Amino acid sequence: WDSLVSALLSGHPTAVGYNWWRHEVCALGASFDSERDARAGKAKITFVNSWGKRYGNEGYGELTGSKAVPFEATACVQIKVRKND
Repeated sequence: WDSLVSALLSGHPTAVGYNWWRHEVCALGASFDSERDARAGKAKITFVNSWGKRYGNEGYGELTGSKAVPFEATACVQIKVRKND
């Protein structure tokens, strides 16, 4: 969970799968409703759904609480390798 939130807060969209939903979506960001929620790790996940603009708010939605914790998550992150001379 912490890795997902870190990836999203760093600006890395992440494919997330939810067993309860039997669906995978693209998580775009994480936010907190308050400083207290941030300290407790209670993030709100914003995602775009593959079902088009008819879903949620023009195709976007939010998940909170236990519903926000995915079964699986994959983020693609570019890593720069530095050569040692």
